[in-house]
Amino acid sequence: MHVLLRKYMYFPLITITVRPEHCDPLYLLRELGLSRDYCALLESADRHSKAQDFSFVALGARDVLTIRNGEVKGSRFVPDGKVTDALSVLSETVSSGAEGERLRMGYIGFLSYEAARDFEDIDLKPDPLLPDSQFVLPEVLLKIDHRQHEITIVAHRDTAEDLESIERVIHTSPFREDRRNLALDATKELFLASQKDIAPYRKTTREDFCHAITEAQEKIRAGEVFQIVISQKFVIPDAPPADRVYEQLREINPSPYMFFFQTPDHTLVGASPEMLVRVDGRTISYRPIAGTRRRTGNAEEDRKMEEELLGDAKERSEHQMLVDLGRNDVGRVAKIGSVKVKNPFHVETYAHVFHIVSDITATMRDDVSALDVVRSVFPAGTLTGAPKIRAMEIIRELEQGTRGIYGGTFGYIDFSGNVDFAITIRTMLFRKGQASLRVGAGIVKDSIPEHEDDECLHKARSCLAALHHARSSAAR
Repeated sequence: MHVLLRKYMYFPLITITVRPEHCDPLYLLRELGLSRDYCALLESADRHSKAQDFSFVALGARDVLTIRNGEVKGSRFVPDGKVTDALSVLSETVSSGAEGERLRMGYIGFLSYEAARDFEDIDLKPDPLLPDSQFVLPEVLLKIDHRQHEITIVAHRDTAEDLESIERVIHTSPFREDRRNLALDATKELFLASQKDIAPYRKTTREDFCHAITEAQEKIRAGEVFQIVISQKFVIPDAPPADRVYEQLREINPSPYMFFFQTPDHTLVGASPEMLVRVDGRTISYRPIAGTRRRTGNAEEDRKMEEELLGDAKERSEHQMLVDLGRNDVGRVAKIGSVKVKNPFHVETYAHVFHIVSDITATMRDDVSALDVVRSVFPAGTLTGAPKIRAMEIIRELEQGTRGIYGGTFGYIDFSGNVDFAITIRTMLFRKGQASLRVGAGIVKDSIPEHEDDECLHKARSCLAALHHARSSAAR
């Protein structure tokens, strides 16, 4: 098998299929990946697609594409210097609109929220902790098919990796119960239930956050925006190892997009419920999520929560705004007449909450690539508000500091030109011994500031609980 990249390189690939008795992706990450500068794990608990049938473990780096302030440095294949943006560079290295296996080989990585200044007419300061974007081409990729109970090792033909050694480690994988079942776990009670408990980790006081919401509502009443997302930051010093936190997070908050991404400078750990965009061949999928209620664990109470959610005029209005924004964003790169809203306003069940979700599909135009689609929808309107640019300008005025990974995107672009990206929410950044995350709330004119702050605390709890349980387990 070989892949011819359009501008920079020719990649012959080799594949080996292994059928171990058991397979634990996290075990393979730990045994084969954590000792390297670069490694990644991508998993899914998405009951609404076949994504949960597969996990991917990326080992090492054949290439690293890092962009800061419009400059790429350190890539093996792209000369150092000024570039338009990461997506423009990547679009030169992959095919477009080809049918093929999901993530046979390709670049895995992220765009920070501040990378939006490369795609939209807005001035955003660079984040001091993260590059604008970073994508890694693995040296070896393990594609784990949970349904067929097999692992495909994909490597570059000239790799210096000892593939036989990797195969031996795969066969040592222990049995691990799959707990990505979207069920409330009574054995993992979430801690930090009160304001007092959570206060030490907040970088914004409740009073300041509520004041920012009030100012945002003044902009809404003045007609500048219809809706806006205001976020706040949490910082946890002396954080436990990131892989231990990921292990806890995948049990506490199993999600459609779960990922671990390690570099020499930082590690990302995420459990995002929300897709940014997926392109498979010429088909675009986009799924705005807006509207939330907590799960109770009681079937009758949960049914009432679902009914209350769908009957809430504020939640429905907010969701409709974001569906309209998504249709417009997708429409810029779709064939005329192909944009469809399917199954609108349905409730989906996640580990700890219910969400209102709508499905938008479209057919990609012949003159654009999948990365043009990513550019068109980034950043997600569900993390900015509407209209998008004015909402981002107000966010810049009202929030304390840069967003970094929050409201950005993480995913992959494979050599067939297919993409699958998540919105980076419920995502933690580990760097120099501390962990940080942001959470936000969608604000409309009728929002009650204190309720929106409570919603933020609820959204932060799964990540904070994972940190707490990881620290406790390490101490035992």
